[in-house]
Amino acid sequence: MIPPLLLAIAALTQAQALADGLARHEFESPLMGTTFHIVLYCDDATRAQVAADEAFRRAEVLNGLLSDYDDQSEVRRLCDSAPHAGPVAVSPELWTVLACAIEVSRQSKGAFDVTVGPLVRLWRQARRTERLPSQERLREARASVGWRLVEMHPKTQAVRLPLAGMRIDLGGIAKGYAADACLETLRAHGIDRALVDAGGDVVAGEAPPGSEGWRIAVASMDSATTGYLILRHGAVATSGDTWQFVEIQGLRYSHLVNPRTGMAVTQRRLVNVAAPTGMLADAWASALSVLGPEAPLTMLSRRAGFEARVVTLDEKGCERALFTRRWSSLLAPKVDASASETELPCEDG
Repeated sequence: MIPPLLLAIAALTQAQALADGLARHEFESPLMGTTFHIVLYCDDATRAQVAADEAFRRAEVLNGLLSDYDDQSEVRRLCDSAPHAGPVAVSPELWTVLACAIEVSRQSKGAFDVTVGPLVRLWRQARRTERLPSQERLREARASVGWRLVEMHPKTQAVRLPLAGMRIDLGGIAKGYAADACLETLRAHGIDRALVDAGGDVVAGEAPPGSEGWRIAVASMDSATTGYLILRHGAVATSGDTWQFVEIQGLRYSHLVNPRTGMAVTQRRLVNVAAPTGMLADAWASALSVLGPEAPLTMLSRRAGFEARVVTLDEKGCERALFTRRWSSLLAPKVDASASETELPCEDG
């Protein structure tokens, strides 16, 4: 667990909470290789518990469909059966995530590539063994990577993977989608003043009573809080490599893989992306993590509802931060030190 993006929720005064007839409730559950946190305001403790439990169950179901680590998941079975002679029908959930992933792959010009699975597996092994993959194995893996190869059939919600060895990897988008689904579940129970943190993919509904929004503390690479975002009816995701990396022959290799080169990222980088949904924030944070630091400013500056911050280290080890033009409009003064707040750490993404 690392805190490049800390979730700092400014607490209401007790008087304000009582005046609105709402109480603050917090829940957490281990899911999708991380810990999901839910914070909500509700006038009924039983309803709050039931809603949170159902939200966590929803995330567990999605994990069973989208996880690359579960050999019985729908996406694993889809990949294991490739190459496909014809289109294979998939669940509405897998179709939704795949369709979004393909679109972000297109818009990011392959910086995000949903077929990067063979390379991700290769670099996972490199981190375990502390040995670089051979050029031959890199070439073999890259031969099965390419989002344009995925055949999507919207009318039947079916997918065809034409090559053996193709691996769909939803690690850079699935948690954001699950966070969206959790918030939607809470809303179905009549709870809109809620926030879901899926290990760094944060999705917010209506603001807490008496507040303009949820305060999300943004940190530097050394985990020091540098400011706060005000989040309401939106999402923010973080991607970084503070913990997930390996040093081989004096060079630091991230768990983040550039699909276009096949190589793990070697420049340290911390990315925050604010977007309308958790799924989009998650995917774009992943995409911007493998691009040069100026690229996000170009890619996202004209997209309504998107803002980003990219932090890199220069040759002297000093942090350099670049922002989209309207990033500052999301910022708020730091929470008063006397205010009660809860900090939830986020993970490498």
